Amino acid sequence: MNSPAANSKGLFHLFARLMATVIGWTLFGVIGIVLFPFAVLIWLVTVAFDRNLLVQHLFTSWWATLYVWIHPGWKLQIVGRHKLPWKGPAVLVANHQSQIDALVAFALFRPFKPISKAVVRWIPIFGWNFMLNRYIALHRGDRKSVARMAEDCRFWLRRGMPVMMYPEGTRSPDGEIKEFNKGAFTLAVEENCPVFPIVIDGTADALPRKSGLLGLQANLHARVLDPIMPDSPDVGGPNAHPRERAAALRDLVRGRMIRELAAMRAGTAEMATHRV
Repeated sequence: MNSPAANSKGLFHLFARLMATVIGWTLFGVIGIVLFPFAVLIWLVTVAFDRNLLVQHLFTSWWATLYVWIHPGWKLQIVGRHKLPWKGPAVLVANHQSQIDALVAFALFRPFKPISKAVVRWIPIFGWNFMLNRYIALHRGDRKSVARMAEDCRFWLRRGMPVMMYPEGTRSPDGEIKEFNKGAFTLAVEENCPVFPIVIDGTADALPRKSGLLGLQANLHARVLDPIMPDSPDVGGPNAHPRERAAALRDLVRGRMIRELAAMRAGTAEMATHRV
């Protein structure tokens, strides 16, 4: 049985999380209300000449990262940001642990069009900003929506704008990298553009899956790996069949991300041990 002291500590921790969550979600809404008019103003000023809405996206990136910066218990570390392109077609792929992954992705401060569930468009303020940026919507399980999403991705890639995808398709229940869908890699093969793997960790501590309670502490990490071309020898070379190249590219990227995630966690554990 738990001791009274342990029960008291557990109740205090739960109360602290509840208070942090109420304050956090309140600030989330208030900041959105304050900043959305600026987003509209930026759109009005730049839309005529900023064909890819880069300025709009960078403002959104700052807005999203602000939520991480203001949380006193969340720490963010990004490694390899310089590897990401400022222009040119590319497919960015990241593992998916939590809704906070999106904030970490925006904190990369590089241009991309993320793919998100279509329902996001109807969330007041944040959905409106989603539409201002012309981000890519997807109704999961709807074939027509999947086909439309693929066409939207091709549209942006051909305009020199990277797209951002989570090939697991849903959040991992345990933080480990699950099987990848082939869509992102088929797209990279078809458009012959590089894939940039991005490994994210710690976001499940910030907002666990199937929970609305914010974590009191979270060490958020993102690491950008070296890009992989879809016609490289590692995936069969340019003479291999496109379907085979897409499958090989998927497996290669996933394998590298799994190894990198393990290395990141080992490094974090080692640092904690040294601190002790």
